[in-house]
Formats: sequence, C-alpha cells, structure tokens
Amino acid sequence: MNRLREKLKQPKKGFELQEWQNEEDKEKAATVLELSYLSEEESEFEDDEQTVKRIVVKPLWWERKKMRKLKEKMMKRFSETLSEKQKRLTIRRVYSVKDAPKDAPKWAARACYLV
Repeated sequence: MNRLREKLKQPKKGFELQEWQNEEDKEKAATVLELSYLSEEESEFEDDEQTVKRIVVKPLWWERKKMRKLKEKMMKRFSETLSEKQKRLTIRRVYSVKDAPKDAPKWAARACYLV
C-alpha cells in the first residue's frame, strides 16, 4: 500500500502544477486523486529475487477515455519535473481486473462497468 501512496503523489504533483482552464475541470481532476482510481502494480524480479526488473502497471479496464486523458494530462505535467534518467525508464502495461469504485462519477467510468 505504501507504494500506491507514493504513486498517488505523482498525479497530485501534476494536479498542482497544471494550469486549469476553469474550476469545473479542476474539481473533476480532484475527484480522481484517490487510491481507488489508481492502476494496480506488480513488481517483476530478476532471478536473484532481490532486484526489481520492472514494475508492471495494469490500466483500469473500466476507465472512460475522458478520465484517462485527464490523468495523462496530470502525469505529463509531473513527468516534466523528472530527470532524463527517470524519463528513460520503461513500464510494461497489461490489463487490470480492478473494478470501478462504487462512487465513481459517471464521466470517469463506463456505465456497464460500475459495480
């Protein structure tokens, strides 16, 4: 769970750095700055089982395009603060089985996936 809390700092930093066109967009973005809206992660280790080979991020299958674009916008702002070395790191993406939060706004999750 600590890793997810650390991961949440990234979009939050992007949120703070983002220049919002209007208050409505800012409020929408603030809605999804919670752990339940983050993709799940798994670590893959080298043969020595000590060294992390990579972190596998599982995109949320229920996520609407509008929410994904908003999160990408915040992450882009965050990534602009990273060093070149940090930017070169690659993360393999696979699909997640994580369900949408019960209180997810309609604009954030596809209706057919809301629990």
